[in-house]
Amino acid sequence: MRNRIIIWGIFVCFTFNVHVCDAQLIDNKFNIYLGCHNGLFYGKNQIQDGNFIFPSFYSNLNNFKGASIKALYKGYENFSFGLTMSKSLASDWDYVNDEFYSLSKVEMQSLAPTIQLHNKFSQQGFFYRCKLFLEVSPTIGFSAFSTSNELFVVQSADNITTPTTSIDFYYGFSGSTGFECALTQDLGVFISYSMQNNRIQSILYNDDHFTVSQLNIGILLKLFKDKRYLYRN
Repeated sequence: MRNRIIIWGIFVCFTFNVHVCDAQLIDNKFNIYLGCHNGLFYGKNQIQDGNFIFPSFYSNLNNFKGASIKALYKGYENFSFGLTMSKSLASDWDYVNDEFYSLSKVEMQSLAPTIQLHNKFSQQGFFYRCKLFLEVSPTIGFSAFSTSNELFVVQSADNITTPTTSIDFYYGFSGSTGFECALTQDLGVFISYSMQNNRIQSILYNDDHFTVSQLNIGILLKLFKDKRYLYRN
């Protein structure tokens, strides 16, 4: 009987003196963002080359969508850097009653070193779960053009096949602003808006640049936590 009382006494003392660690969010060093986007091309519907006027290819595309993956490492409290890879598909060309590029599309792949400026992590308040950010990224990529139309007619005695595909290199800059929210220690969501301007050249269209805006939404995976814990009695 005496031994049982001693055991229960030890249990009660331990229960009331133990330090209880409350679950809380911890700042992290490395994030992976998985997102999808929809966008719009901007610019003039026509391109003038000397005395000739041609319909623009990119500015008349009405469907732009894709997916991206981004990895960011937090170097400082307000500064992160990393890499963004994106793949997009653009189609539905429409210009007045012209059908020149109507059956054409492009598949675009890009790589962008990314610099992000953001607010500091806070132990309380709005910035406990949420982060506002600005990003700038030099961008390089390839735009794979394809069409089902024969764009050019070559009059020759020889049997010459006109090209219907082209893989074109482009480069430029992208800027974005957004908001992310942590749901758990390891998972969060984000939304951002970006604007991108690129230079490009092709043998199958006259555009020498294009501008596109994107709305991005997705999830983020939070990895490599900072080893800072708060305890409460």
